[in-house]
Amino acid sequence: MLVLVKIVAPHLGDSDVHDPVNVALFLSIVVVYLLASVAGAASVSAAVGRSEVGARIYRFALYPAVLAVLAMVVVSVATAVWGLALWARAPALFAGEEGILATPTFVTWLTILVVMGGCACVAVTGAVRGMRAGSLVSRDAA
Repeated sequence: MLVLVKIVAPHLGDSDVHDPVNVALFLSIVVVYLLASVAGAASVSAAVGRSEVGARIYRFALYPAVLAVLAMVVVSVATAVWGLALWARAPALFAGEEGILATPTFVTWLTILVVMGGCACVAVTGAVRGMRAGSLVSRDAA
């Protein structure tokens, strides 16, 4: 992103917010972050799958994972409450065009909320599956 902001953007000159080049730069940042997150998750999954670490260590890792999931849920709910409070207290600001790339604030907030909620749902599903697998392993060991 620093390359886009410090090197590429100054050479493009002043452009409108909805200029195709500006939109393409924004979308390129989004794509790079999506690819980085997929590569990060895939590399961790591959490392865990190839490791010789015992199940006890993975069970211990479930507690911090559950804590992270709870934090994700709390932040998602807080974002929803913040948006609704903004809508109630400053409807003109909420209906304005102060969102990403000068889109309506409501649309940007809703998009962020959907992405956060989706990520929280995936994290909850993973934590529940991990807890179930941990309980199955401990039952089999007993």
